[in-house]
Formats: sequence, structure tokens, C-alpha cells
Amino acid sequence: MLARALDFADSPTAAAERLSPSQQGVLAVSAHSFCISTARRWVTDLLRRWDIPPETCDSAILIVSEFATNAVQHGRSDMSLFIACDHVTLRIAVTDSGAAVHHCVTNTDPDEHGRGLQIVRALAHRTQVHQTTQGCRASASLRLEARVSSE
Repeated sequence: MLARALDFADSPTAAAERLSPSQQGVLAVSAHSFCISTARRWVTDLLRRWDIPPETCDSAILIVSEFATNAVQHGRSDMSLFIACDHVTLRIAVTDSGAAVHHCVTNTDPDEHGRGLQIVRALAHRTQVHQTTQGCRASASLRLEARVSSE
């Protein structure tokens, strides 16, 4: 398995400053199904170190899982995962290096496929999928909102 993790996170966050302005990480893996769990674990560990709220972590992990699964199913080559965080936004992008795949739907049960990107759009503040002849880049942004007590 080709896996290379580059963590560019700043020094540990102080209590008064929850997030560094330039926390980011990159993971490059082969686009095989067993690498999807590697990507999820890597993101989970990274977000915990950055002290990202659990609800946002859950959304981010689901988004990474969907994007990585699509890269494995449709890209059929290497993929790169980029994640960055500032005080306001968590950004996620997965890029595959496979050729563009033309999708032909043939007798596929709608309950089995096709809802993943809809779920990503519901969770994320902003999403984008950009297809080229060199591959696909799927990205999403999650807002990091301050929690206000309802009491």
C-alpha cells in the first residue's frame, strides 16, 4: 500500500486559541478500497489533535469516506486527500488521478447508489466536484460555528 502522510499542523493549540490559522494535512494513497479506512483514521486523528468539535468531526469523516469511495470506484488510480482548517472553516478535498469515467446507469437499484453526494451537500456549507480528463477533485467546506448556550 502506498501511503504517505504529511502533517503540516502548527504547534499544539493553546487554550485561548483553539485553532491555528494554518492547520493543514495531506495524505496520498492508492485508490484501493482498503485505503478508504486509512483515510478515515487519518482524518479522525488529525481532527482530534486540532480539537475540532465532535459533530464537525463526524461530518468530516463521512464526507471523506464518500469522496474517497468515489475516487476508488470511479478514479481507479492514486488519490490525494487535503484537509485544512482556520478559525472559521474546515476544508476537505479528495483528488484522484484517474481518467474521466463516463457513467452509464444500467439496472442499478436506486437504494444502493447515488445518495452520497446528496448527503455531503446536506452536511457541508459548500461543495464542488470538478471533473477533468486527468481526474476528479471533490471538495467540501464545513463551518466551524461557535456554540452558544441555550440556557
